[in-house]
Amino acid sequence: MRRVLLFILVINFLQLNAQILRVDKNHLESDSAGYFASVVEGSYSLDNRSLSQSQKLIYQRLNFKSDLLYVAKKHAYIWVNGLDIISSTNTQKFSTGFTHFRINFRRKHKLSHEVYLQFQYDEQRRMKLRTFAGGGIRYTLVDRPGADVHFGSGLMYEIETWQATEGVRSSEFNKCIPKISNYVGTEFELSQHVKFYLWGLHQTGWDQEAGIRRTRFAGDATFNIIMTRKITWINRFSYFYDVHPVISINPSYYTIMNGLRITL
Repeated sequence: MRRVLLFILVINFLQLNAQILRVDKNHLESDSAGYFASVVEGSYSLDNRSLSQSQKLIYQRLNFKSDLLYVAKKHAYIWVNGLDIISSTNTQKFSTGFTHFRINFRRKHKLSHEVYLQFQYDEQRRMKLRTFAGGGIRYTLVDRPGADVHFGSGLMYEIETWQATEGVRSSEFNKCIPKISNYVGTEFELSQHVKFYLWGLHQTGWDQEAGIRRTRFAGDATFNIIMTRKITWINRFSYFYDVHPVISINPSYYTIMNGLRITL
């Protein structure tokens, strides 16, 4: 399954010529309909995504991401893909990737609805596959020229396959947890050529088998410089924290990334 997912991600990148998705609010609120919009992104990043706190390694990443959006009269259909190639001087090469599909119903309304499905894997942290599906509401709190604030909340069901011992296939096990998922996003236009984004995510659910609550937090800050109508320089800092990791790995990590985004 992981190889199939990797194949899909690579093929999609090649077909579109290279972000958790940040859909421009102008698309979601557009009076036009029946059109596609796409973005490709290639970047280089550094992070401390080590398996354990005793590992003090800095990893280098090549990041490739693509967003494809179809805007219909009432709804928006969003497909996001990402692939990272990871290396360090002391370790072998790894890859991580995801593909995510989302529908935003009643896209131009202040209160809209969403459903989504995602497949993801992370070789570096021994997560063979994560699959989740869910739905909820999206509410636009602030919507004015130069500023946008929105948040979403809903329910999801998550199935994960982990490898307890590296390289030992027999140590694989599954974890299935229903969760509550909440996010908040902001967009500020600092000038005609500069945009600033803040995004935060909180997911939590009760692991009945282990008798604990599994909670994760994620967030990032992105500073975009619009170079031309189609080319944007991106600078991003991301942070992830898992309160109770399923296997014994470092619960938190950060990523510093710089790269280019091309709007097709």
